Amino acid sequence: MLGDFNAHSHLWGCGKTDLSGKVIEDVILKHNLLLLNDDSFTYIHPASGTKSAIDLGVCHPSLRLSITWKVHDDLCESDHFPIHVWFEHDAEIEVVLSWKCSKADLELFARLSSNQLADDCCVLSVDQFTQKLLYIASETSPKNKSSLNKRHTVWFNEDCKQAIKYRKKLWKSIV
Repeated sequence: MLGDFNAHSHLWGCGKTDLSGKVIEDVILKHNLLLLNDDSFTYIHPASGTKSAIDLGVCHPSLRLSITWKVHDDLCESDHFPIHVWFEHDAEIEVVLSWKCSKADLELFARLSSNQLADDCCVLSVDQFTQKLLYIASETSPKNKSSLNKRHTVWFNEDCKQAIKYRKKLWKSIV
């Protein structure tokens, strides 16, 4: 569970504990939860410049070793620092490719479906029917390529990169 709780507590790195912070401490204790926060500040007050940690991450103890929490060092035009949360586990991530329906050979799809499914559709299990249908689709429709790590952002260019660099430089000069 992640959120802007607007609660202060020494438990997650604030200089004081308020009533809301005490309530959240009690909930964490009562439900045997673990706090992901690492005493990093997550918020900077726009008027006073005071820093606090009012954004919290809480999880079940069984998940704690699989979750990494890190507060980003740039406000990114907000008064809250972005928080990166990673969930690491041993299971492989399944990538589901989407069909390029606009490039499908619909006549061939209809012919193969009619030939391979019409006679057997009443005796096939749902799984068998699905497998045959997916096979026919893969034979008649190309799939989109997928990339988990690559982000396609047309708007992000050299000007954006320089603006971010400049903003970081200014931020470091006032902090």
